[in-house]
Formats: sequence, structure tokens, C-alpha cells
Amino acid sequence: MTADFDLARKVANAVLYEGYLLYPYRASAVKNRVRWQFGVLVPRAQAEAGWPEPWFQQAEFLLEPAENPELRVMVRFLQF
Repeated sequence: MTADFDLARKVANAVLYEGYLLYPYRASAVKNRVRWQFGVLVPRAQAEAGWPEPWFQQAEFLLEPAENPELRVMVRFLQF
């Protein structure tokens, strides 16, 4: 892992683990009163059967390359 990804890794860790490791589950917590989580994907058949989460996710980026462009991408996920 290079220094280029250090800040992005900290943000990704906070987003990935929020609600799972950073905060204990309590039914009374405001975040646990609404059934919504960022980036949750379900199997396609489940989504098409009416499940509230989607089966796919899409991201689009507009880049302005420098003189010697180099693009590095890292994808991470939690699987339960």
C-alpha cells in the first residue's frame, strides 16, 4: 500500500465499518431505527423480488489527466 492511498483507506475504513465495528448495536440508537446502509448490494433475484437494496452499483468519474497519467483503483467490500 502506498502513501497515495493512506487518506482514502482511512475514509474507506470508516465507511465500511461504520455500524459494524465502530459502534455497538443498540436498538435505541437513531442509526438503527432506519433500515438503510450505504453500499449494500443483494443478489439480483432478491432485488428483483422486491428487496429494498439494489443488486448492482455504478460509479462514474471525470478525470483530467496530468502529463504522465497513471490511474490506480482499489475496490474493497465487506461480505457477510
